[in-house]
Amino acid sequence: MTTLNGPTSFANDGKDVLETTIELNDELISQLYPLKEDLELLSTTFDIENTSNIIIKEKYKRVSLQFPDELLFLSSSIVELLKKKINENVEENDIHLYVLADTSYGSCCVDEVAAEHVNSDLIIHYGHSCLSRTTRVPVKYVFGNFPIDTDHCCESFNEKFNYDKDKPIIILFDVIYHYKIREILIKLKEEYGYTNILTPNLDYKNDDLSIENLNIMKLDTIDLPDGKKIQDFCLFYIGGTSSKSLYSNNGEENAALTNFLITYSQCPSIITYEPCTMRCRDDTYRAGGALMKRYVMVQKVKDSNIIGIVVGTLGVELYQTMIEQIKLLIKACGKKYYLFVMGKINVAKMANFMEIDSFVYIACPENTLMDSREFFKPIVTPYELMMGLCEEELPWTGEYITKFSLILPRLCDLVEKEKLKQRERLNKLSQKAKAEKNNEEIDYEDEAPHFSMLTGTLKSSRPYDYNAVDTHINNNQNDDEISSQIKELTLLNTTKEIANYMGSAAGEFLSQRSFQGLEQRIGETEVKDIQIGKKGNARGYAHEKEEI
Repeated sequence: MTTLNGPTSFANDGKDVLETTIELNDELISQLYPLKEDLELLSTTFDIENTSNIIIKEKYKRVSLQFPDELLFLSSSIVELLKKKINENVEENDIHLYVLADTSYGSCCVDEVAAEHVNSDLIIHYGHSCLSRTTRVPVKYVFGNFPIDTDHCCESFNEKFNYDKDKPIIILFDVIYHYKIREILIKLKEEYGYTNILTPNLDYKNDDLSIENLNIMKLDTIDLPDGKKIQDFCLFYIGGTSSKSLYSNNGEENAALTNFLITYSQCPSIITYEPCTMRCRDDTYRAGGALMKRYVMVQKVKDSNIIGIVVGTLGVELYQTMIEQIKLLIKACGKKYYLFVMGKINVAKMANFMEIDSFVYIACPENTLMDSREFFKPIVTPYELMMGLCEEELPWTGEYITKFSLILPRLCDLVEKEKLKQRERLNKLSQKAKAEKNNEEIDYEDEAPHFSMLTGTLKSSRPYDYNAVDTHINNNQNDDEISSQIKELTLLNTTKEIANYMGSAAGEFLSQRSFQGLEQRIGETEVKDIQIGKKGNARGYAHEKEEI
């Protein structure tokens, strides 16, 4: 593992930008390094001819080439090959090529924000991709033909599954190995005798770039036969060449692998194969462990009263809709939210917001899973947030979803159901307020608290139901009465009571702090008349010169 170490601090002279830690897969780089000298092989590996033809045919003028860290050392060679190919076919070349690196969020996502800085009309994304749809700038995906030993891969497959050649098996893969999957499939069927293997649709090439991209988005999905469920299939995954190896030596899981294991945890057997190290492993037990870690996260968000919404993408399709629906859900569930846009997150950034009980990270499927123990507060996915806030409507079943397109329909449905529950609570609260005003009795019970599995205590289910507070105030008191009561509470210095009365998340957190600032002494400080201040400057005030 190649590592560049830099300081981790809250404030410094800025040199940490140049000394940022970058993790690279040594095995992968050693396999790709010969491409630096063999330009013909480099041209074939990264589809230079087809890429240049698209640029010329569609008359793109400002093209951004986005590279992940592990391919950045090849960027200059690829740019030169593209320029050469374009010049051979265009007499007056006014096409500009720009290299994008150090992306705003994850390198697996198309960085539309960086491309818009140079007004790009086309983005060419190289290497591994999470295949998240974009909306603003046309995209051409060039996965690259990364090296893989198909014979060894098939042998490893056979060692794990030779006990039953008719067993239903799904082969999923990192997109950088897509070009060899058909060969592997044929070899397994013809030479090894496997009869029931499924793969995603591999025919995605098309002259129309938009249609090609729609087909590409299906490379990580499987159309199951009628009557079959994912639980009926074993899985064989080929991948692990993003910034970290699939099997990290320091115990940290590769993000793509973790996402894969959790998503398909219901499968009876999960086998993973890493081409660059030629290692094969049974990860079935790891899937259960990874899923249990996420279950703990669900329990933490269930106990949270203040939730931070952290934006982890500005380009993935539907991210704005996702943010707005999550806001509505949190508010309908009687919780408080804050919205944060901070680029790539790290421990130092997240430590600045200790008032937040938990964060929900809005990002692509691979980047949304944050499992670092260094963070002070839990960081959950949108689906985990939904399960934590709406346990009755969306109980824990082991199913796990990370794609926006699959989450949003359920999220919108939950929002409507929670709004309906909220209206029912408001009606009951309004009836209670009117009954109290008329000295009448009414059968009304507040919503019962829930039992926290983490702390072993009872916690309020809806501590900040603002609409309920407004209804109570509007039906019982006028503005003068409210102001009078708040003033009395302030004079008593009981911030906790104000927080409870007004449903203030910030006020309640302030009341729990050991230091709450200087004593206000409201109404006790004497108001003095206007006085003449000092004259002069810091080098010498007038009264100081007179004293000398």
